[in-house]
Amino acid sequence: MQILANKPLDLLKQKRYLLVLDGLERILIAYHRMNAPQLTEDHVDIEVTAGVHMRSCTDPRDGEFLRSLTGCHPSKVLISTRLYPLELQIDRNNPKPTIRVSHYLLRGIYPPAEALALLHYLGVHGNSKTIMDFTQQFDNHALLLNVVAGLVINYRPAPGDFDAWYESEGHHLNLHKLDIKQRRTNILHSALTGLAPEAQKLLSRIAAFRYSVDYKAVSVLNPYEPLHPRLPEIRDQLITILEALENSKTNGNSNIDERLHQYNIFLRKLGAASTDEQRLDLQTQFLNVELESNAKNMEVKKLIIDFSRQLDTYRESMTKYMSDVKVSRLRFDEVLSDLENRGLLQWDRENDRYDLHPVVRGYAFELLEDNDKKTTYKQIKNHFESLPSEDLDQVKEIGQIRRSLEIYNALIGAGLLNEAVDYYDSRISYLLLSKLAAYISAIELLTPFFPQGFDIFPTELSSIQQDKVIKDLASAFYYVGKTTEAAHLQTLLIEKNLKSKDAAKLVGSLIDLSMTLRADSKLAVTLRLRELAHEIAVITNDIYKQISTDFCLLS
Repeated sequence: MQILANKPLDLLKQKRYLLVLDGLERILIAYHRMNAPQLTEDHVDIEVTAGVHMRSCTDPRDGEFLRSLTGCHPSKVLISTRLYPLELQIDRNNPKPTIRVSHYLLRGIYPPAEALALLHYLGVHGNSKTIMDFTQQFDNHALLLNVVAGLVINYRPAPGDFDAWYESEGHHLNLHKLDIKQRRTNILHSALTGLAPEAQKLLSRIAAFRYSVDYKAVSVLNPYEPLHPRLPEIRDQLITILEALENSKTNGNSNIDERLHQYNIFLRKLGAASTDEQRLDLQTQFLNVELESNAKNMEVKKLIIDFSRQLDTYRESMTKYMSDVKVSRLRFDEVLSDLENRGLLQWDRENDRYDLHPVVRGYAFELLEDNDKKTTYKQIKNHFESLPSEDLDQVKEIGQIRRSLEIYNALIGAGLLNEAVDYYDSRISYLLLSKLAAYISAIELLTPFFPQGFDIFPTELSSIQQDKVIKDLASAFYYVGKTTEAAHLQTLLIEKNLKSKDAAKLVGSLIDLSMTLRADSKLAVTLRLRELAHEIAVITNDIYKQISTDFCLLS
């Protein structure tokens, strides 16, 4: 890594170049967290687990490279980023940039007349000076200009009339009394509170998606979707019919075994049906045959007729349901259009992708109550599980497992942590740590299991699941050069193995820690750990562990 980094550094020092690094926030910890899409900028300066700052580089080698770039005279480096990298500050407590780094805060649309032209284009009219005085209070931020335009255009007493809207609602925002972040929050608050409750909830629920999604995915969150009628269950009814036949003197008992055999064949066909429509047809056909066969048995005939009526009621309910679905989808589409017109929802028509601006996403998601979050994530999980699974053998980059990552993210968001670990273990772990070497992504996915810091075990998990999470997270930290964090987790695992008196796992944990300490050139401690691991393997008569620890000692 260092050799590769030296080549561009040497070139930048030899000649005068301009190196442009766009979107640098993507290498920072804040953008490599499970909740990164829903993260508001107000939370960025909060310390996270193990004392790591959100504005630090996820890979410390990236931080070292950034600092090295500050000494690449005569070349210049131009960086664009939503978040200021901590490595380019004097220190974490001093927000001033390091020597040779100039920090320019990019404002919104400039000159102000351009912002005014945009509002005119969006359908807003009014006193130009009043409009520009208002929009300059939030630096003509492009997103907020669209949101304000949505507020003004949807002001029913005078649609599009800025002066009327400002007199009635706009001046109540009191932007002049607030700092820039509070001004932005006030405008977003006004925009979202002006929505119908269903529209506001829909926007907040869309914010739960990890990536931009298509219409089919968004539609699973339709707040107007009617409940699907439940197809009546025939199994219990068959048991009742059999009991009636067995007690009937008219039919005797001789046909019961044959009838039971026929019922089992029918149930297998019913189980193989893939849709309710197919199951309904099978049940209808079966009941018609049974009704004809039991024409003289009044008790059985009554049971069959009663269940047939239940199916008729179901058909009526389905007819109404299909009609309600059409109405609900029309209402849903109207809400999507309204959110788009208000500048709150982005729709890429050409590629059929729905997304939210990061600022809107973070604010909208915070409005979602805990119960709604769990329900939303369960719906998202069910949707992506219904899609074709990726062929893991063909995966060559992490973007090819978005479906799996959305399911995993939904399991975490729904609080289904046990299922999340099992899903990670079966579909994601090998890809990230072995095939793709996507260690930063592994850290991102596993850190949520430690919301209170790496000193506290995820108690919701089983002992085996705890071992898996800690071991994989420690490995990921090790491979990105964060040996302090790796050693800390490996030490926790050693303590856990000691308490459980699991000698085989203890030997493995000691070897893992020795490898981490060796990377830090702590050779004496490394040797002692390997000797200790070997001694335990000998005492427990574990031949396999003895051989592996012998190799470690030789290395």
